[in-house]
Amino acid sequence: MVNGLPILKNEHVDCEACALGRMHKDEFPSNLNRRKRDILELVHTDICGMMQTRSLGGDYYLLLFVDDCTRYTWVYSLKKKSHTFEYFKEYRSVVEKHRGNVIKILRSDQGGRIQAYKLHKIL
Repeated sequence: MVNGLPILKNEHVDCEACALGRMHKDEFPSNLNRRKRDILELVHTDICGMMQTRSLGGDYYLLLFVDDCTRYTWVYSLKKKSHTFEYFKEYRSVVEKHRGNVIKILRSDQGGRIQAYKLHKIL
């Protein structure tokens, strides 16, 4: 490719980086072992919004609840963020009655910082 450059042939390369590059890599562990085993043992929550465009019902926010075990998801639309706790109480009442379990941990990102609340301590 370049005129005047000698062609070098090296059959055996003792480069550490090359040897590491040819090594077999194991697969990443499955996340199934990290999931909680009981329904409602861990519930993730998040609020999306304020949306630029209102929904047909006039709402600006979405409130999400996801069960870690089943990945079952509930979505509520809210006009104001201040309504969040009222919708959480409604969600909690419905799912605990339906499943016969209680929510043990509620995990929220708190705007980037992940927080987990043990519900028996705060409610």
